[in-house]
Amino acid sequence: MLGIKGFSRRLKNKISKLFKHHGERNTTEDTIPHAKTTPSSGRHPTITFEPFIEKGPLISAYANYTPKVTFSYLPGHTSFQTGYFGVEDTATVSGMLNLRFPDNDPCLAKSIVVSLIGEERIRWTEKNSDAETPTKSTSRRRSELTNRLASNVFCNQSICVWQTCLVGYEEICSLDIPFAFNLPTDLPGSLYLDDGVGVISYRLRATITRKNRRALHVSRIKEVAVGLWLTKYAEEPAVLDDDRSAQSWSVAEPNSEIPIRWSSWNDAAAIQRGLGWEITLNKTLFGPDNHIMVSVKLLFMDPRVKVESISFGLQEIITCHIDDEQIVNKSKKYIRHERVRGEDIAILPGPDTEGFVVFVTPTDGVTFDVNTMHITVKHKVKIRIDFNQYAAIEKNIVIRNFISKNEIALRSAAQERGQKSIKVDEWRMSRTSQSKRMQDKTFRESKRYSTNGAGVGGSGVVRMVGGNTTFALENENYDDLRRQEIEDRLVDMQDEMRHDYLDDREKELDSIQAEGSTSGGYGYALNNGHVKLNSDDENARQRYYESRGWI
Repeated sequence: MLGIKGFSRRLKNKISKLFKHHGERNTTEDTIPHAKTTPSSGRHPTITFEPFIEKGPLISAYANYTPKVTFSYLPGHTSFQTGYFGVEDTATVSGMLNLRFPDNDPCLAKSIVVSLIGEERIRWTEKNSDAETPTKSTSRRRSELTNRLASNVFCNQSICVWQTCLVGYEEICSLDIPFAFNLPTDLPGSLYLDDGVGVISYRLRATITRKNRRALHVSRIKEVAVGLWLTKYAEEPAVLDDDRSAQSWSVAEPNSEIPIRWSSWNDAAAIQRGLGWEITLNKTLFGPDNHIMVSVKLLFMDPRVKVESISFGLQEIITCHIDDEQIVNKSKKYIRHERVRGEDIAILPGPDTEGFVVFVTPTDGVTFDVNTMHITVKHKVKIRIDFNQYAAIEKNIVIRNFISKNEIALRSAAQERGQKSIKVDEWRMSRTSQSKRMQDKTFRESKRYSTNGAGVGGSGVVRMVGGNTTFALENENYDDLRRQEIEDRLVDMQDEMRHDYLDDREKELDSIQAEGSTSGGYGYALNNGHVKLNSDDENARQRYYESRGWI
């Protein structure tokens, strides 16, 4: 028992370390990447970048995960897909390729290529038609089964995202490379059928051509691949012609939005049966958030006729086929099914005996229609009335990931507002964290500091503004602080804080923009994003700037 507990504890620690490492990679603080060259012991300089790692896919999505080469999303995104694939020509697969090699063991690279690969695969197992009587032999049972496999690579785009400008190879320790692939509208979306019978998958692959340390004249290839899911949309058409039903009592619709009605209410066939019906389907074109509604109205002409039940079913038909050998695997199943017993049918008031039943089922979670080289997915609605006879009616329908132009505009506007707020929050967080890092570094390397809020002192005193803290520092060892760079950043931070203040006080400034107001001998109003003082008093202007902390 102790051995089992010890093994479980060690396994738990390994798993926690693995996820801890992945979580740290996903939650690394975002900073703007700045390329810099550091000296190395080799022939060429080493290329390093400041960290710029956003959230990316899980480790389980990688075919061969390594923390040295990873993929991540663009800032502000939660997936590699951008835009509405299938509707917009500007839809892309975009992201970042992140390289993180140790400083003492850099990657000697010559070129880096990122590829987008799309592939469909089908597989199933079937029994041989000419198989003999089953026996107890395992080998005989295996010989009676045949595995059917087929695949098709329909997308293979590659771009060279990095290449050394030097002769030979170049050392890389830390590097973040953006990439983007255009998505043609004729590509299919990602798909996974039950039990993996049919799969349409996409993956990103990074190929690094690097130096082979064992053979100096032979290049070594390193590949890292990660899977991604692409959601395809379809533009919602205004009018869609539908196939006309073969039944004489069916009235086909001129477009997909007009209900379909099958009527055999009071004709000769209804009188002969002793039962008439009128069945209505709300439409034949459905999106992801629609409802399929079928109403059944019955007219009882003969009291001896008793309806046993009325059934409604949404059938999914999946066909996997190998064109070369004309081998087909076809499966049908009901993904929605409802049944109403005869005694539960509502009887409508009136001189005639009429019954009424309504079926409503959502399309959420239903696999959308697909038609590719090897995979076809279709849907069909079926209605069945059981009495002393039975009547069955079926209709092909279309279920796709439809989206209207108005919905695209609303989503884009909401996403733009969300990204804007995210950028503001990220800027404020980065401003605070950057200021804190600068303060901590200054405090550590200084021997004397004060937080009295004093202004600029002698040549060794620097005034820093970060958050709400203002302090003066007398520095005796200032070489490592890169004084000019810090001063430039401080100026930028002050400008950004000024604009941030103007945004927060925009309503207050707008209220006095027309007539202006005075406070302490001076007034102010907003004019094209700048502060306009209504007073010509330079002293008041100076006092106003000082009160706001701008000078």
